[in-house]
Amino acid sequence: MKKKYLIVCLIMTLFSVSESTFSQSKSEILLKRANEIFNRNYNVSFDLCCQAEKINDLKFIGEVSLCKARYYITFTDYENAEIELSKSISFFKSKNDFSNLSDAYDLNSILLSRLGDSESSTYYLIKAYQLSKKSHDTSAQIKRLINLTHTFVHFDDLSKADFYFNLLETLKPKFDNTSFYFLNQNKGTYFSALKDYKNAIKHYKRALKIAEINKMIDSKATILMLLAKVYRESGQYSIAEKFATFSYEFSKSNKLIYEESEALGELILIQEKLNNFQKAYKFQEEFIQVEKQIINTEKLNRVAAIQNRLALTEKENIITRQNNKIAKEELINSKNEIKNQKLFILIIVLIIIFGFVLFIFFKTRKLNETIKSQSRLVQSQNKDIKDSIRYAERIQQAILPPVLEFTDKFPNSFIFHRPKDILSGDFYWIEENEDYLFVAAADCTGHGVPGALISIVNYNLLNKAVLEKNIYDPAEILDAVNNWLTESLHQTYNASTVKDGMDVSIITINKKTKELKYAGAFNPIYIVNKTILREIKGDKFPVGMFLGEKPKPFVSHSIHLEKNDVIYLFTDGFPDQFGGPKGKKYKYKQFKNLFTEINQLPINEQNKKIQAEFENWKKDFEQVDDVLIIGIKPL
Repeated sequence: MKKKYLIVCLIMTLFSVSESTFSQSKSEILLKRANEIFNRNYNVSFDLCCQAEKINDLKFIGEVSLCKARYYITFTDYENAEIELSKSISFFKSKNDFSNLSDAYDLNSILLSRLGDSESSTYYLIKAYQLSKKSHDTSAQIKRLINLTHTFVHFDDLSKADFYFNLLETLKPKFDNTSFYFLNQNKGTYFSALKDYKNAIKHYKRALKIAEINKMIDSKATILMLLAKVYRESGQYSIAEKFATFSYEFSKSNKLIYEESEALGELILIQEKLNNFQKAYKFQEEFIQVEKQIINTEKLNRVAAIQNRLALTEKENIITRQNNKIAKEELINSKNEIKNQKLFILIIVLIIIFGFVLFIFFKTRKLNETIKSQSRLVQSQNKDIKDSIRYAERIQQAILPPVLEFTDKFPNSFIFHRPKDILSGDFYWIEENEDYLFVAAADCTGHGVPGALISIVNYNLLNKAVLEKNIYDPAEILDAVNNWLTESLHQTYNASTVKDGMDVSIITINKKTKELKYAGAFNPIYIVNKTILREIKGDKFPVGMFLGEKPKPFVSHSIHLEKNDVIYLFTDGFPDQFGGPKGKKYKYKQFKNLFTEINQLPINEQNKKIQAEFENWKKDFEQVDDVLIIGIKPL
């Protein structure tokens, strides 16, 4: 009996230790599994990263961010990729974790390459390789060397690529399947650059086989595209078309936007070679749409700003280290000089220094006078520019209806208007005739001076539609403005590259029947009554910007209003604002919740709540766009 008791105790102790060990390393296990399956199942890998993040194990903060950044880059969410990479780089630097820092720099190199900054991409890749050597991480060295061969083949610097290929040969016994894939892919590209298409195809097909066996999804899409390219370059257009189509369909089915774009680019070139210009044009149209998903100017500007700060920190660190080294060397030399030089040489040196000081003194005085003169000129120019912008602001405010006019027509209403800059691309519009009240919230292309200019054009066109042409239906108003705007900005077929327009929501209210009609270009409206929110969506195209197409007609929606309904018209500035504890977008789900929480308050209180919510969310973050919200309680 005693022996059985001891065995039970031993088993329970072992189970307890095992359970404790598992608990302590759960984040590590999740991240390891995420890394293993990434090439086979991106979404599951990302879910595992997020599970590791929820555990909140401080030791793995950097690795969680690195894991998420890799997923974001694959699916072209470059903004979130940059945020996560910045976190991981800062964390690994603080811990002197050279192995993981090497991985972070390598991933940052890929991001910069995707964004078109080849110089910075190469800089971080070489740093990543140096760190992998410093940490004696052979696996990391192999990955960095493979990426360096790709980089120098891409730059057509084949001698450097050849040098790194030779270094890789010495490490081949340590290769895994992924390394063999990328080695064959890069060698294929190397031979393609040499126009040795036979060897290029041989290596590409080896890479394809590895990708299929190991279920490397994005790699398979890429290698299919590269096979299409090499067959096209070698004049075998029918085979090239087959591989490009495989790559395109495979990328699309797996939602690989970047690879889909590459495949479409290859299909366009192949169809041109086959003289199938109609097909080439079709693929070109689709290519433009995919590129729009990948590239967002506002996001790229924010990514570039973060990247510049990171690069500046790196350069400052290098300069500081160099200055310290120079100062130390000068100190040693100075001491030796004092010990070894004779008095005569010292006197000559002092005379030279004195002469140099005099020269610098007079030169500096002259330079200071020039700088002061230029500074006064710049200050004067800045003042002129600011005065002009302030004057333009007064003009814009004079053109837009005063808030008092708005509240006079709608006593239970408010306007929250917060321009990003002094001038605004968002504007509100109100008009009336004998039978109808008209209200619109509009977001014109851009903000600041460009946005303000196009807002004035659109404001006057809305007035023209109602006051001159007596158009009452909101969809017909937008149709008319769309035609006039296209004409005024010369946006006809093959005529111009101007792409100015607006997203807008417009409502009309019949004064007698209180019937509401709405039409929208992208922007919806919300009608909220207590906890019930009705979202009425507009058409998914803007006013203007119909280059090469016949403008589509807008559609009106008739809506029955009930007592205590509150109508909200708005632009996208508030939902797109970054802030909160994690520096993320406010987004529309939270935006809707805000209106369901405040709609029963007095209308002035609603305005205050919205302003307070915006300020509390934004805090120290930069305002990203103009903000406009209109609230109306018509019954």
